[in-house]
Amino acid sequence: MPPQIFSQALAIEMLQQGMQVREKIRIATHYKGMELDETISIHFLIEDEIALEVCEGLYPTQWHEARLNTILFFSKLPMGILIDPTKDRIADGFKKIVQQKK
Repeated sequence: MPPQIFSQALAIEMLQQGMQVREKIRIATHYKGMELDETISIHFLIEDEIALEVCEGLYPTQWHEARLNTILFFSKLPMGILIDPTKDRIADGFKKIVQQKK
């Protein structure tokens, strides 16, 4: 399924499940307790706690995972989810990343 169609369908599903979802937003970045001037864009912010990224392109790469880790590090969000819509089953293209507390 094309990522754009998948993203729209996913947004509808999450909203119908009663989740608080914001799409295609920019969030503040932080480093050592200080807010930076730059922001990071994410596909979805769920319940103000989870960054969800839909892989764009034919296949997910290490770049997608590195991007999600960067989002988590600078946003201080506790968890991120990476979804590959090219898989036959969502479970096969689903990766959860939990921010390590330091």
